[in-house]
Amino acid sequence: MSADDSKLSNLSKTPLEDAKQFIAIDVIKAVKDAFDVEITGEKDTKIIKDKIEISNNKAGQSDLAMPAFALAKFLRGKKPFEIATKIGEKLKESCEASEVYDDVKVEKIYINIKLSAEFLCKIMDAAVNGDLLKPNPKTKEKVMIEYSQPNTHKAFHVGHMRNAALGDCLVRLYDFVGHEVIAANYFGDEGAHIAKCLWKVRKEVSDTKLDIDKIEVEDRAEWLGGMYAAAVTDLDMGNLTKLPFPDVVAAKVLEVSDHPAGDAPKNWHVVKLQTKADETLTVVCGGRGYKVGDYVAYKPLGCRLKNKDIVEKDMKGVTSKGVMLAYTELDQQEPADPKPAAAAAPKPAAAAPVEGKEKSAEAKEGGGGEGGG
Repeated sequence: MSADDSKLSNLSKTPLEDAKQFIAIDVIKAVKDAFDVEITGEKDTKIIKDKIEISNNKAGQSDLAMPAFALAKFLRGKKPFEIATKIGEKLKESCEASEVYDDVKVEKIYINIKLSAEFLCKIMDAAVNGDLLKPNPKTKEKVMIEYSQPNTHKAFHVGHMRNAALGDCLVRLYDFVGHEVIAANYFGDEGAHIAKCLWKVRKEVSDTKLDIDKIEVEDRAEWLGGMYAAAVTDLDMGNLTKLPFPDVVAAKVLEVSDHPAGDAPKNWHVVKLQTKADETLTVVCGGRGYKVGDYVAYKPLGCRLKNKDIVEKDMKGVTSKGVMLAYTELDQQEPADPKPAAAAAPKPAAAAPVEGKEKSAEAKEGGGGEGGG
């Protein structure tokens, strides 16, 4: 039988389920009329109802859809296309008498159903004047929802607002369905982020002699947020462990001697380096000022420099293994020469000493990327 006024006058809190129920009843009637097959019982009605789904057709074409195979259990031996066609025809004949739907179209094996404007208006009326939006009866469930969690040492931004809005919605939804809800908000006034911020504030006070009392009251929240952000950056492990030159190692200068070849450039020296406790090697390097005991930046064999492989290289009779790097090759600015140059001749590039070690004053890479340096 078709849905009538008495059935629609008191919609439940799930009006879409009501519509599916009314349509399922009409489908059962259509099966009787088209195939002379009786479908009885609430269980079978529910099976059909559960197969009615929200349509994925373009907006306005249909609202609900039912596949023909939903009726295969009751119409054994019938092809899905035949079922869809005949049931669709019967439902279309019922459109004029139904307040639930006003159009039915068959597409392949799917029966597409468009809900009527009258039914949708009844849903709106139930929402405004009926019980549709009234809270459910209270349950025995107790739910705690913890949300928002603003950082007390950082400005409240749109990300915090998103969490606050989502949390508030969940609280209201759980309350609506009848649960006892405890809304909890931890303000985050202790923890690692506070320690970081306090460390930065103390460091700033110590390094710059900052007088916190002189910061204007209206600016203190933003200033504290700046301190927190700066602390996060300063203490980030990615910054503390940054390795911009992964192939470069610290090498200790063990010996420095003049190059034995008579025709070798005057600034060439034979330098004995130590890179490990049990590893020493020889590099031919030009320059000025580096001495025994200094640590210099050294790039070993097998690496690349200036798009060339670093290999053993014969430097006028002395085999040079690797390169002692100049400041410029480490993107560093060469420090000023403490002594004025006696002549206008260009001085060789200086090699960068390794931070944290005894510093080499100045050194020049001699052989470049192909060999010694």
